[in-house]
Amino acid sequence: MKTIAAFDFDGTLTSTDSFIDFLSYVFKRWNVFLILILYSPLLIWKEKGKIKELIFKHFFQGMEYAKFKEITTYYAENRLPEIINSAMVEKVKEHQKKGDEVMIISASVSEWITPWATKHHINQVLSTEIEVKNGQLTGYFRTPNCKKEQKVHRLFEIYPDRQDYILYAYGNSSDDKPLLDIADYPVWV
Repeated sequence: MKTIAAFDFDGTLTSTDSFIDFLSYVFKRWNVFLILILYSPLLIWKEKGKIKELIFKHFFQGMEYAKFKEITTYYAENRLPEIINSAMVEKVKEHQKKGDEVMIISASVSEWITPWATKHHINQVLSTEIEVKNGQLTGYFRTPNCKKEQKVHRLFEIYPDRQDYILYAYGNSSDDKPLLDIADYPVWV
């Protein structure tokens, strides 16, 4: 029977939230902090994922996609290694040695996860996808924010027959709980 090992990214494979870290890496930290404060009152009325999208839009709407890819690749190569949880990378390697299919399921954006994942021989990244029109970022997400039940939904899009595989799931927050709940082997990190 096929075995799948699904890893959350932020706080599981990394030591911190890569969305905020990415913003702080690309823009001045104080600028990011001010924008976070500006949008924080919306937490009362809006879902967290919508606020994340508004913040993403604030910083990236209208940016050329090629430039965004250049920035995210640079971030993946130069910053991500500093915040990666080496113990969890060892877990990835253990699963790979056994021949298990390893994937990342994350609320972060695939453009900075995929270069890192590819380097570590992880071929499947299910994440929040950004919208691009005419070569430019619209600032909106093309898919729902990939957290909570959305993680399960995205997994089932690819592997709908849950009884056909053994599932290991690694996560660190309530956003990972629905995925951990359906796993044969849930691992809280």
